[in-house]
Order: sequence, then structure tokens, then C-alpha cells
Amino acid sequence: MPISSITIENFKGIKEPIRVDFKPITLLFGPNSAGKSTIVQALHYALEIFERNNLDPDRTSIGGKAVDLGGFETLVYNHDVSNPIRLKIDLDLHDEDLPQYFDGYEDVGLSQFSSKQIWEIPMRAMCAAVEITARWNHQLSRPVLSQYRVDINGARLATIRTTDDGKQVFLSNINPLNPVFLENISPDEAMDIVKRYLAEESPGEEEFQKLGPILPALMENFKLEDGIAGMTQAIGIAGAGTAMPQWGRALEVQGPIWADDTDPIAQGNLLMCLSTLIVGPGEVVRDELKKMCYIGPIREIPPRNFTPERTPDPSRWSSGLKGWDILYTAERGFVERVNRWLNRADRLDAGYSIEVKRFREIGEDDPISVFINEGVGLEEIDIIQRRLNEIPIKSRVTIREEKTGIELMPQDVGVGISQTLPVIIGALHIKEGMLAIEQPELHIHPALQVALGDLFISRVQAENLFFLLETHSEHLMLRFLRRIRETDEGNLPPGKDPLRPDQLAVYYVEQGEMGVSVLPIRISEDGEFIDRWPKGFFSERMEELFGK
Repeated sequence: MPISSITIENFKGIKEPIRVDFKPITLLFGPNSAGKSTIVQALHYALEIFERNNLDPDRTSIGGKAVDLGGFETLVYNHDVSNPIRLKIDLDLHDEDLPQYFDGYEDVGLSQFSSKQIWEIPMRAMCAAVEITARWNHQLSRPVLSQYRVDINGARLATIRTTDDGKQVFLSNINPLNPVFLENISPDEAMDIVKRYLAEESPGEEEFQKLGPILPALMENFKLEDGIAGMTQAIGIAGAGTAMPQWGRALEVQGPIWADDTDPIAQGNLLMCLSTLIVGPGEVVRDELKKMCYIGPIREIPPRNFTPERTPDPSRWSSGLKGWDILYTAERGFVERVNRWLNRADRLDAGYSIEVKRFREIGEDDPISVFINEGVGLEEIDIIQRRLNEIPIKSRVTIREEKTGIELMPQDVGVGISQTLPVIIGALHIKEGMLAIEQPELHIHPALQVALGDLFISRVQAENLFFLLETHSEHLMLRFLRRIRETDEGNLPPGKDPLRPDQLAVYYVEQGEMGVSVLPIRISEDGEFIDRWPKGFFSERMEELFGK
């Protein structure tokens, strides 16, 4: 997953910035009301902003009834609207290409970068960070996105800002000495070349070319009467009262700011390159957040007359009902995968199996019933077959008790199974992105909790899937520690998947005088905590670490 971390400031109980780095499995521990759910809700809020430019949400697109953010005035720290909410999302771009934009320049023949030197710049972006700032605008009596900032390769790249009235949008603070622009020199070396140039010491042409094409392009293509565009003088750009760029589109410069002799292709190369580096990371953030699924802390049990969804609705994951939707339409192979995890002795061993029965409803006065009651001849077989094809196929999900063979409806089994099934189905069904689950261990005993750990481990090995787990389950964590130790010692039990320390992140979340704080707890190669556990630990640890 390209999203590698989130930094949160002035959001709900969080005052000072806290950073959470995501690993394939990320655990959030801490007391009740410590702020664990706040971190999950910050991702909900980020999705609302990046996807829908909604800075004042109550319900969220993936939260359903389980998440009600209450709007900006509820979300901002201490309900003080003078505070800005800041969210910063880091991206790992080693395996991700930034989107490119060439709209508006097709008429001058620019459908790709015309210069190899320009073309190579976006390819050098190995990491990025997008920071957004939401502020309350007293003139408009609503929150606005006042700033959108992008860092590339660990250094500031550029910032988009709005005026106080939200009517004008500016691009500023362009850093032409960002490492992504430079040709095999460091920013310090580049600054030395610039200083000598400004002091009229005239560095050689070959040395000056190491600065890359962006600084010369900014100085040559824009009018310089009021300063260097984007650096000492902000560039007006098209916007709709928000600093958030328009996804899928290049930045559009406002006003007569181009130098008179600027070539349109040179203009296009500059703007398209900047757009890729400024708009592109935000679009990647949006696309990755859209892949996020959320399962809330209380999963609904479907009613006896349950009907699966017809229109896809990602918010149904929040209540767990999406899992039942999937079962009702699942192929046999998927149901078998669910059952392997649900009832095998070396997995959850829950004592139940899922059965999905397909059937057609035939009324008493249906011609098929009449034919059957009166006797079926050869002539009626074709009529029956045509009639059967007209009747829709329905599904019924039952849960079979393994010991007795009795079929039960979901409402008739223990609440632990009904709470766990959506978690199992979500883990097996979702192929990529982040699956955030609050209390995956809800209402199940320790043996099932540790087995869920193996389910999560197996999925991060097989798919591009990441888990964010808000939990109180020490047993779940102990299973992860045990698998790390067994991986290091080379004695994993047959059929179990390995886990490395760099695939697991553990955070302890607590409330203090300065708001919510987050303490990362590092883990060694042999499955031990490197950092001290703030509130002590428990006796089951020894058995899980050293038991067989």
C-alpha cells in the first residue's frame, strides 16, 4: 500500500502532532476512550476531504451508522475553531507511478514531455507527503481547506493556499532545489551553485545544468518584474475556493504572467511536470483511501428475512452486513475457504460451517406444482424447464453445527460467531488496500483470538492487503509475537505463515494532559518487545511465547 503513515494534529483529542506508521499489520492498543478510534476516524475524515472535499462531515462514505464525526466544530481539538486541523499522509512511491496530465496542450502537440530531462523528473520521486490544513472561515461560516502542501523525497516541493475569503488560490513556495529536480548533486551543493550565480561568479554551464531544468524554467518562462514566479512571487491558479487541486487535471495558471517570448510547449512541460509532482501525490492519496474498508466494533446479525444488497455500498462493511451480502452471492470456492478457516482444528476450530443453498420458490398454484400433482408427462417436461428458467434463483445462508449436524440460522448461534464472521469474510474477500477493524476479537474466547492472528498473517503474505486493528486483545498480539519468534528460529508449525518484525507495528495510545499521545513499541527479531510496555503485561505471555 503506498500510504505509509498519517500525522494528525488538532483532531478530536489529539493536540500536538502524532504520527502512526503503517505496517502490513498495525495494532492500536490502549485504555477505553484513550484515542484509538480517533486515529481510525482521522482516516475517515481524510477520505471525506480527498474524495468529496467534505470538510464538515457527520456520516462518512465508509462509516455507515457506526461513524458520526459530528462536523468540523466537533472534530477540532477542544471544539476551538481557531485551531486548524492538519493531516499529513506519507506515500511510498517505489512501486507507484504518479499520474501525468497533458490536458489543454494537445493543440500544440504536447501529449508527453518533449524533453528527456523533464520526463525523468517524476520517475525520481521515491516518496511523497501531502499535508492538508482545514480552518474555520468566519466570513463563510464554514471550514475551508486553506493549505495543501506536497513534499517529495523528504523535502518541501510546493504549497497551494487560498486567501481568507476563499476566492483566490495561489501556488507558492516552489522549491526548485528539491532533490527530485537535481542532477546527481545534493541540495546543499545546488544552493552553493545558486549563491555563486547570484553573486555573478558565473558557474560553468556544465555545473549549472546540474540544477536541472525547473529553476531556469521558472526564471525564463515567467515575467520577473514582481519576483520569481512560485518562489518569491505566488502564482495565481484556478480553483474553486479550496486549496485542494482538481483531480485528473493539470494546474491552470491565472493571469498574464508568462514572459512574452515563452514557447507554449515550454509552458506545457513546466506545468505538466509541476502538476504531476503536486497534484499527483494527492490523487494517489485519494485513490488509496478509496480502497479502505472499515468494520465497526458492533457487527449486526442479519434478520431472518435478510436480503443482500443490490447496489454496492462500502458503508455496509461498517455494520458487518457486507460480509453476509458476499456470502449470499459467493461462489462455492469462497465459501469453502471461509469454512476452512472457521472449522479446521489447526485454525479457528469454531465448530460451525457455512452452507449456502440455492433454490427457486414455487407457489402452490404455479404450473410446475400443478404438473407435479397431476403427473408429469414427456410433453410437460419442456414447459416445466422453461418455467423453471423464469423463476429467479435465491440464496439462503445457514450455519451447520459440526457436532450435531443441525442447521441453524445466523440469529440462532452464539454472538461470538456472528461478530467474527464479517471479520473472516472481509479478510478473505478484500484483495488490496487497508482493512480497518475495531475490536476484531469481540465476544470470542482466547483460542479464537490467537487463530485470527494467523488469518491476518496469511492474508498480508498473499495479498497487497494491510490491517489496522484497534484492539484490546493481548492474545492476538501474542500470536503475532510467537510467529515472529518462530520465523526467526525457523521452527514454524506446518502450514503456518511467517511474520517478520518489519511487518508488524504496535502502538500504545493514551490520554494525557496535552491530549492523545502515541507510543510505538518496537519488536525484536526474536519476538520480544524492545521498548517497555507502559502498563505492564500478563501471565499468558509466557505460555504463548514458549508453548507449543
